Amino acid sequence: MNLRYAKRAAAVASLLLLAAAGGCGYTTQSLFPTEYKTIAVTTLGRGHEVYRRDWEEHLTEALVKEIANRGAYKIVDRKHADTLLTGKITRISRQMLSRNPDTGIAREEQITIEVAFEWTNQRTGAIIKKVDRLPVSSTHVTPQGGNLPGTPEVGQDFFRGGQGTVDRAARLIVEQLETPWGQP
Repeated sequence: MNLRYAKRAAAVASLLLLAAAGGCGYTTQSLFPTEYKTIAVTTLGRGHEVYRRDWEEHLTEALVKEIANRGAYKIVDRKHADTLLTGKITRISRQMLSRNPDTGIAREEQITIEVAFEWTNQRTGAIIKKVDRLPVSSTHVTPQGGNLPGTPEVGQDFFRGGQGTVDRAARLIVEQLETPWGQP
């Protein structure tokens, strides 16, 4: 008798759990629009006020890796792609967050890049998504060593610290390609 009751209780609990999960927005569908299968990513450009070299190549590379890692779309050349992602870095800045009181050298910095991009349906020419300003920031600890012989450097220089910002920007751009909530 108790075994039969336990089986029924487990079955009812399972049904309630499934019903609750179904009503909470869980889905097995892709987060990305399914009408597109391929994407081409052009090398991003630099705005006229961006003087840091090679950041556009690093961001393009990180963007391609992020799209591939998410499995959202197959990355192909421009003439075979359903969609095209273009853009540019419009601003790069760094801000000192803390400094060494003895030397005045920065201990921690915040690097911010701003990106503008456009995602276009190549078959129709329609703009799928356009973002004019996507600011992305990250912080990093700057090198502190080197003051004394044999002291190792701790932290990252501007370019290594900036790679975290570039990787974060790539993740945020790919998130922008997802289908908005509430749309099929």
